[in-house]
Amino acid sequence: MAVPMSERRVDVVLAATYLAVATAMPLYNYYVSEDQYPYLITFTALQLLGTSVATGIMNYMWHRRVSLKATPHTWMGEDLVAKWLAYLPAALIFSVNMSLNQSGLCKTSVTVHVLLKTTGILWSVLFARVLNQEKVKNYTLITCALMLSGAVSVCLSVFFEYGAESSTFEGVLMTLGAAMLGPVYMSFTKKGMNKVQSVGIIKPHPSETTSLIMGTTGLGMILIGLVFEQGAWQALVDIGSDWYVWFVLGSGICMTFLFKLTTLWLLTRQSVTTVGIISETKIVPQMALDVLFFHKYDLTVLMVSGTLLITSGSLFFAYRKWQESLADKRRAREEEMPLTEAEGGTDREE
Repeated sequence: MAVPMSERRVDVVLAATYLAVATAMPLYNYYVSEDQYPYLITFTALQLLGTSVATGIMNYMWHRRVSLKATPHTWMGEDLVAKWLAYLPAALIFSVNMSLNQSGLCKTSVTVHVLLKTTGILWSVLFARVLNQEKVKNYTLITCALMLSGAVSVCLSVFFEYGAESSTFEGVLMTLGAAMLGPVYMSFTKKGMNKVQSVGIIKPHPSETTSLIMGTTGLGMILIGLVFEQGAWQALVDIGSDWYVWFVLGSGICMTFLFKLTTLWLLTRQSVTTVGIISETKIVPQMALDVLFFHKYDLTVLMVSGTLLITSGSLFFAYRKWQESLADKRRAREEEMPLTEAEGGTDREE
């Protein structure tokens, strides 16, 4: 069935918003951990809880504004326990994923962090196939090979240039672990969405799904932070009335809100594999920002070749998706062919 162009425009806007916010998030978190608040697990938990409250309010306002008869979605108050249990595995995985991700970011540079996270593309395809039984197309496999080869090349360049002192082994393992768990989280989120609908519950609105998962994840991260970030809450109290610090921390809630909402909204409209590959393309603008603001890009053969491989994978995937879009347009034109035209042809033959 052909996809309407209006729906494709929505997907493009969501993907562009996701990439813009996802590009800035690690740089923002790194700045916060270095200059404002060094407890990133607790800070991220507060971001997620704030996002949960904001999306919960959005869902309630949407429910009051739009009639359920006109829109095939539920709202937060319906079948809450059943939906929460369906999303609970994804939320628990995400709490561990984000804790590893933020801890790894504190122990490594932004460049090393974003490069190592590109290994998530392999896990994204693997878990989408194993957990969600999604069919992986040949061009997706080619994209994975290009982007993974590029990530390996860039990582080798970083380690050869700076050695083990550039990032701790612990931080590298944390980042790689987060790269693996990210696609697992997306796959379990997709499974949770399917489970909710399989038990007869009307399709949840993305704001509702975001609120449930982010709230549970935030609570889980607070528990993790109490173990590994002692002194985090006292540091918040010590901030006092410093409005600039509170403004910086509050900005993170807005960014997280956009990031998580667009991620889950894309998952309701696209396959896990597609969302996973879209998420990998953010490494290109992230590295560009490193060059522009922090001058951290090393002009070595491995670094340049790795960047070209990753960029080529992204462009190749976009080209193949564009071809599919053209095919959808052709099918749409064929399906909309007026019946009178066919009838006229029959008259002429008679």
